[in-house]
Amino acid sequence: MDILSNVLYGFQVTFYPTNLLYCFIGVFIGTLIGVLPGIGPVGAMAILLPSTFHVPPVSGVIMLAGIYYGAMWLGERIFNLEKCFNVLHTKWTREDDLPQKRFTSKPLNGKFKIDIKSWEQMLDRYYDLHGWDKMTGKPLKETLKRLNLNAIQTRLEQNGKVF
Repeated sequence: MDILSNVLYGFQVTFYPTNLLYCFIGVFIGTLIGVLPGIGPVGAMAILLPSTFHVPPVSGVIMLAGIYYGAMWLGERIFNLEKCFNVLHTKWTREDDLPQKRFTSKPLNGKFKIDIKSWEQMLDRYYDLHGWDKMTGKPLKETLKRLNLNAIQTRLEQNGKVF
């Protein structure tokens, strides 16, 4: 019973209006920072960490979580938009994600060689984590719907390039 009361107290503290405001501010700022190229969610949190120094500790942690979520969501959305652009406007296939032949046959320095079977397994896992089709590398309908890219999904469907 003690554990349950502590969990409920945690929810009670989280849903204070002040903490919800800090969460909203964190998501908003994280989304703005997430647009910048090369700055991921962790970089956004590192840049904005000083902004949490003058707020209560719980509110600061909630704000950092909002920053992380905002930057992560927007970064994933931009990454999928780039992928959809490539799928729509090029003859891009899964083979374009394979390493060049010189890395799988005889390496340049004679020391390292990429195992193509391990590469394929890694690529399958990578596509699965991003919500893309394992056979073609194209974004799945569920992924586009989750990221609220309905207009892009419609355009890809019109051109027969979504799974």
